[in-house]
Amino acid sequence: MKWTGPRGLAALSGILLGAGGVLLAVAGNPKNTGICVSCFLANWAGSLGFFSEARMSYPRPELPAFILGSFLAATLIGGFRPKMPTAPLRLVLASAAIIVGCEVFMGCPIKLVLRLGAGDLTAVAGVAGLVVGIWLGTRLLADGFELPRRPAKRSWGGYVLPLAALLLAAAAYLRVPGLIVGETGPAAAHAPMAISLGFGLAVGALAQRSRFCVTGALRNFFLARDRTLLIGLGFFLAATFAAALATGTFRAGYADQPGVHPDALWNFLGMLVAGLGAVAIGGCPFRQLVLAGTGDAAAAISTASMLATAGASRALGISSTVDGPTWAGKVTLLIALCLLLLAALPARQPDKAQRGAEAEST
Repeated sequence: MKWTGPRGLAALSGILLGAGGVLLAVAGNPKNTGICVSCFLANWAGSLGFFSEARMSYPRPELPAFILGSFLAATLIGGFRPKMPTAPLRLVLASAAIIVGCEVFMGCPIKLVLRLGAGDLTAVAGVAGLVVGIWLGTRLLADGFELPRRPAKRSWGGYVLPLAALLLAAAAYLRVPGLIVGETGPAAAHAPMAISLGFGLAVGALAQRSRFCVTGALRNFFLARDRTLLIGLGFFLAATFAAALATGTFRAGYADQPGVHPDALWNFLGMLVAGLGAVAIGGCPFRQLVLAGTGDAAAAISTASMLATAGASRALGISSTVDGPTWAGKVTLLIALCLLLLAALPARQPDKAQRGAEAEST
């Protein structure tokens, strides 16, 4: 395998995410959550005052660093292509549904792999749900389920989120007044700022070049039997396992895993909704951050929707706890699933069946 080729870059992205995710947890990030985009979005929402739970409020520097790393790679090496959404309302709703699924599961697809690689068997139901959700999404592509992008006539819109990411990264680093920084609970667990920023920049840049995405790997395989990103996913899981063993953080079992709940049914459904929504918008939450760095305004809108939904999930009691999913979370998740399924109905266009096979957006 040529490491500078598509498969090599995907493998390197997986290795960096797996090893880096474990090491970030060792360096101070919450256990079992070295990297979790949905969790980090919730932390940022709390830090910006979207909800009042200080223990969940911290300006995670990895998040803006993913965007900035992608932006730097796209502008310096190539790939900065401003795009606009064709169905912004459906994009906002699908992005919100993904975060609802992640909040019920207690993690995004990146965290799912990190949990599984570190021996957390409660993640197995989530893996099954993610696979089913992505498979179902690929079956719905022919009915207009995917929300395509169109080239933007003006490029300035593509710079909005990278600029916002730069300001947020600076604010997090300088601890500017106005940001809420919790001193207990998950907010108090964080790696050193410089390490988080450096890691985020490296991961964002490499993911931009490789187009790595957990959901995209499975999507491409189901659509076209393309194993390029699937190889990266395999290296991701293997690197997580090796790093967890090397650092003594590997803990195989179902009970007493940190920061998770053991309800298999709702873990399954949470990741099913996340996978289904990811097919609709062209990638998981991590991929949306990377795409936003390449000038994709649709991904920027998606990111804003996910941030708002993460905050609302905390404020309204939708997010699960270690005791299990809440009633509000269960009801909201089922509504989100219904909305995603209904999203395939407005545009039944069988001639687009092969469009997803190109996997351009992932």
